[in-house]
Amino acid sequence: MNEWRYWLALAKASGLGPRRFGMLVDTYGSPEAVYGRSAQEIAGVVHVPASVAAGILRSLPGPAEDREIDAVLGSNGRLITTTSDEYPPLLKTIYDPPPFLYARGKSLGDIGRGGPCGRRFPWISVVGSRKSTPYGKSVARRISHELCASGCVVVSGMAAGVDSYAHRGALDAGGETVAILGTGIDVAYPRENARLLDEICRSGAVLSEYGMGEGPAPWHFPMRNRIISGVCEAVVVVEAGESSGALITADLALEQGREVMAVPGPARAPLSRGTNRLIKTGAALVEDAEDVLAVIGFHYGPVSEQPPVPVGMDPAGEAVMIILDNGPLTIDRICEGAGLPASVVAPVLTELELRGMVERMAGAVYCKRR
Repeated sequence: MNEWRYWLALAKASGLGPRRFGMLVDTYGSPEAVYGRSAQEIAGVVHVPASVAAGILRSLPGPAEDREIDAVLGSNGRLITTTSDEYPPLLKTIYDPPPFLYARGKSLGDIGRGGPCGRRFPWISVVGSRKSTPYGKSVARRISHELCASGCVVVSGMAAGVDSYAHRGALDAGGETVAILGTGIDVAYPRENARLLDEICRSGAVLSEYGMGEGPAPWHFPMRNRIISGVCEAVVVVEAGESSGALITADLALEQGREVMAVPGPARAPLSRGTNRLIKTGAALVEDAEDVLAVIGFHYGPVSEQPPVPVGMDPAGEAVMIILDNGPLTIDRICEGAGLPASVVAPVLTELELRGMVERMAGAVYCKRR
């Protein structure tokens, strides 16, 4: 734990981003060893003025670091540093890997173990638009379910829309999934994903480079995306508009030498423009997990044909049932989470009640019937 204090202290130093942090650790072996050097020497290593180097050396551990460590431990979390065996090996190869990750859940070294001939099962990122359609949500859930049924690890960002459905598909298959957050590991964003966050921690892991209690900020998510692609062998974009953050993840994946794939969507549909453009410019067209595994050259066991939702469920019904995995919700919350208008959700809820799948509680709150 004392070692963590120096990692946290050095990370807060002004003028020292992930790349320069890594240069110091590579040179001296640990953050603690950095503090025994002169400002002039530090300046030469990270190529900054001596005044900036002096500021770096003044960022000594103190009460703030102790409080942060207490918060990490209080959430059953830990720090995974670049010198740890648990640090994702592929992430180390990107241009600016985070010097450490906050983590909750299973050890990353254990996730994806058990592949053929001792090889780890692939980590595959499944990402897409927050404002996804029922089609996009259904495809994200199905592909993730199939990938996990075949042994792969599904990685996503736990955002609303495609990301949440990707995680849910992995969990439905009894598989392992990893969420990379743009908040602290103790913050559920959106709020409706609090239960999903806990489920992911039990079956896989939650990772972030942001401190405990830190909320969402617009600049967090583009930075977060480099980690989503960086820990994986491939990125699958399910649904994305022309300015979707998922396209940033795809661009970063290409820069990092990862495979990029996309699911085709209806011609001229706003949320298909990004994915269709990716396919036009060379991304592999994929429709299911078998396509994904063929692109990365991984063949192990059959892809499960078990449907992740009851047979006969239409996309709107599926979307509502997945949203209700987050607990009792009002119809407004269900509409928001499913991306559907009340005129669609209300009759769906009525049908689900008649089928004995959903129960209406006091205050017009709906929940799954267990």
